[in-house]
Amino acid sequence: MAHVPRYHGPVDWKPHKHLPVPSASFKIYNRGEDVSDLVLPDQLFVFPITDKYFVEVCFIQDLYSRDDKGNVAFDTNPLQELQDNIFNSITLEVGPETKARVDAIKKEVGNMQLSKEFAPLKWPINIYPPGPSEAPEMQKSLKAGC
Repeated sequence: MAHVPRYHGPVDWKPHKHLPVPSASFKIYNRGEDVSDLVLPDQLFVFPITDKYFVEVCFIQDLYSRDDKGNVAFDTNPLQELQDNIFNSITLEVGPETKARVDAIKKEVGNMQLSKEFAPLKWPINIYPPGPSEAPEMQKSLKAGC
């Protein structure tokens, strides 16, 4: 199963409203050989800073203290609360040019709220779709990596 993508997510999708731009937090799980074996989630918070760039804040909680059944052997709520507080404390001040761009987009599309739910993606995902002339070369390189 080496060719099977080892990720599952986004999970626990949560849109945030405390920034002047759309933002969300979610988890991406690493997956073991068994497709139901979801472990060690990366917990992310993302938001755009330009038309082309996003900020990604990522927490990785490597919790090694486990009981006989493999469950975490301590209460992780304080860690989660601290992480949520950090996500919610992030601020963004936009300059006049960016504010004008955000306002223009709001005027064009109306409601800029993110979806309240986001189903897990089918992995692997290609976030950089090739142009028409590059497609065959891209497919060859993806197949070569398997």
